[in-house]
Amino acid sequence: MATPLRVLAVDDDPDFCATLSDSLQREGDQFTVVTATRASDALDRLDDGAFDCVVSDYEMPGMDGLDFLEAVRDRDERLPFILLTGSGSESLASRALSRGVTDYLPKSGSREQFEILANRIETAVDSYQTRELLERERERYRAFLEQSTDLIAVVDATGEFQYVSQAWNRHMGYEPAALEGRNAFDLMDDDHADAVWSEFVEAVTNPNQAHTAVFKFRHADGSWRWLEAVGNNQFHNPRIEGFVVNVRDVTGRKERERKLEQQNERLAQFASVVSHDLRNPLNVLSGRLELAAETGDEDHFEVAQDTLDRMEAMIEDLLGLARDGQFVEETEPVALPDLLARCRETVDADGFSLSVETDATVVADPSRLRRLFENLVRNSVEHGDPSVTVSVGSLPDGFYVEDDGPGIPQNDHDRVFEIGYTTAPEGTGLGLAIVESIAEAHGWSIHVTDGASGGTRFEVTGVETAQSPDVRRCR
Repeated sequence: MATPLRVLAVDDDPDFCATLSDSLQREGDQFTVVTATRASDALDRLDDGAFDCVVSDYEMPGMDGLDFLEAVRDRDERLPFILLTGSGSESLASRALSRGVTDYLPKSGSREQFEILANRIETAVDSYQTRELLERERERYRAFLEQSTDLIAVVDATGEFQYVSQAWNRHMGYEPAALEGRNAFDLMDDDHADAVWSEFVEAVTNPNQAHTAVFKFRHADGSWRWLEAVGNNQFHNPRIEGFVVNVRDVTGRKERERKLEQQNERLAQFASVVSHDLRNPLNVLSGRLELAAETGDEDHFEVAQDTLDRMEAMIEDLLGLARDGQFVEETEPVALPDLLARCRETVDADGFSLSVETDATVVADPSRLRRLFENLVRNSVEHGDPSVTVSVGSLPDGFYVEDDGPGIPQNDHDRVFEIGYTTAPEGTGLGLAIVESIAEAHGWSIHVTDGASGGTRFEVTGVETAQSPDVRRCR
């Protein structure tokens, strides 16, 4: 069954309107014809209902066919409009085409003309509906591109952006116009650009293969983001003639991978300590107990007890290392003066001085931050003079802990955070490793340097500060 076609026929001659209506309906039952003898009445009918095509005479009183055409175009720029005229003027046809007429047909009233008219109407409507469908699909595709969370781009054979979706603005800070015409490889970091270029050249020369690359790309704010790009060679497609790239921001994934690698490294170190450092005191304990059984000398029990105490301390530190190395998920503002006052009370040592030279409030996990300070203070006390002074102060993006003790040899600065590193006879070698794990769990950085008076200075940076006076006290 043919698709129904609703036609508006306009002619100042009522008889011609009736003839046109009857003739079209004889050509096919798909035609439904509504007639009007004045252009103004026809415009009212257009406003009241939907039509697939308008057929209008040119010579009409008041508003002629061209003026009527302009009024119709004000309402719908693409609605099929066929103009009928008895003059056959070429200049009229030219004027009609310039104003957007769909088709032009000399008016004769013959049966042959109505057959041609029916065919022209069907052709015009079919073309119109096809264009409308394509436009809707184009708008739908454009909306998909603009609302997609993926970053979509088309580049030429040199890597120059030809098209950039709006998602680049949302995720990377670039307006599409700011990227179009720029070369993508100029915005990649140097460590990845060469490898990605090689992959890109391979993809351009081998269009039947999909290629994926992961690289760092500069954000509009100057920072770096990890992106994963899947490329599709469409140079052979005349509607694209470029290399289509579907890009996702995988910075979060890369960060999780980095953290997982750190955890795996720490687990490996953890296993090394458990298998090696705990085995030694176990051997000592076993030997002493055997000697005590053989000789009856109770002094061996005292050495065994000391060994057990050292093993207990090591196990506690190992558990702390495993616990504190887990990444911080919940933070709150913590006032450093309050925190450090509590830390001073819990460090089991007499004679040392703690100088608090900051009133900063930082955003952290309070309990882990407290362990960080306790371990640094304890490290200064255990490796320095009993009367050592430990100072805590602010940095532009963090804080420092400094003592006036003997310091750490320059050659050992790179080793102090290693699991098992210690210069104290009774040390477990885990205290500073715990400090580093707490800092990294917060996303901070820590390094060691010489103090102003020859001691040791630890600097923690990348710390977020808080200005709110309503802060949570140290727990």
